[in-house]
Amino acid sequence: MPSVKNFGDILISYINSNSPPVNTKTTTTAVIGIAAGLSLLVASGIRRSTIFQRQTITSNTEKEEQKHAQEINEKLASHPLVQELRSSDSFQEYIGYPYLKEETRKYHFTAATLVGKGRFAIPPIVFFNRENMELVAFLHIGRDMCSHDGIVHGGLLATIMDEILARTVIPCLPDLNGATAFLHINYRAPCVADQFVKCSGKVTKLEGRKGFVEGKIETLENGLLIVDGNALFLSIKKLGTPK
Repeated sequence: MPSVKNFGDILISYINSNSPPVNTKTTTTAVIGIAAGLSLLVASGIRRSTIFQRQTITSNTEKEEQKHAQEINEKLASHPLVQELRSSDSFQEYIGYPYLKEETRKYHFTAATLVGKGRFAIPPIVFFNRENMELVAFLHIGRDMCSHDGIVHGGLLATIMDEILARTVIPCLPDLNGATAFLHINYRAPCVADQFVKCSGKVTKLEGRKGFVEGKIETLENGLLIVDGNALFLSIKKLGTPK
């Protein structure tokens, strides 16, 4: 039974039949080099194709997220409550997290980790009344923030409450910083995912470096109370990064 020639044997036979006699060792080396070169070329092509596909997928995903965020932002901006507060002289508006430095923003839980389509597609729109020490914020909670199907995770609502209450009281504390001493939360109704919510907070008492604050989260559509609670924040003289 004739033996089956491999790719190298076939190349050697072809070269020997179409070329003057050459040194076998040199020819074999050349064939190995050709085969290696072909393998490298194929592998390189696969890598380039894979990289191109990844870049295309990433580019399309970014475009979809930008379009999605723009649609949500336009819808929220057109809401009567948002427009009313924007026309008010009592509230100062700011969007997102202007107090975060760029080098630390990427590590921030709500400003970076939870940002994206299906999560927090857009930064919160925040209105603060310094004189009355109260805050109103609007945000959209996406479909990927659930525990039970279609119901926002209670831990996320606690995170939102903690952040809203902190934003309310910290501007009123010494050194303009604060750490949560306690946070009490009452869950009043399930929060359906993929909807806008209105968050509010109000400082109830200031005692030196202590700030007491209360707040709530409601649906923007019909004002259904989802969560309410209160917290104590302590202003820290040297609030730094743990080593």
